[in-house]
Amino acid sequence: MRSMPEPTLSVDDYRFRHQVRVRFSETDAMGIVHHSRYLPYLEEARQQLDPAKLKVPALLPDCPEVRLDLMNYYGGVIRLDREAAAAISALEAAGLLDQTVIIYCSDNGWQLPRGLGNCYDDGSRVPLVIRWGKQFAAGRKVEAFVNVADLGPTFLELAGVKPPSEMTMHSILPLLRGEPD
Repeated sequence: MRSMPEPTLSVDDYRFRHQVRVRFSETDAMGIVHHSRYLPYLEEARQQLDPAKLKVPALLPDCPEVRLDLMNYYGGVIRLDREAAAAISALEAAGLLDQTVIIYCSDNGWQLPRGLGNCYDDGSRVPLVIRWGKQFAAGRKVEAFVNVADLGPTFLELAGVKPPSEMTMHSILPLLRGEPD
């Protein structure tokens, strides 16, 4: 039996940030300003998605520009999924998958209306997936309100350290274990 490495913390920040940016502006002969947008994940989305088949949320206008923004957003999700799958495969190949806590989350909602910077569901409901081998039941969906700041005390508790009383957030380890509130 091989010896296990010392417990470590590794954070993979994939840096997929606010994707839709104005790259440059130019004014035509009639004084109309035209913007060129930077859509870095659009090609990845086009490989798997058909913009005509996208469901445009009712709060957004159904027009080609919005469909392109949605495609770009989903392209970023596709890329992140691929990168996370590669990291999981590497852990599995190293024999470390079942003793590794994997946390997959976002820091904010999407960068479309009522999203980023707003207290609507589209701005505050973000993905949070946590896996830890056989320690947590697979496939469970929890509707509890969780703040990403709850991860700090959770990490401490996972490491066997009692969170200091100054921490105002709470560990979500009981929630992850399926314990009653």
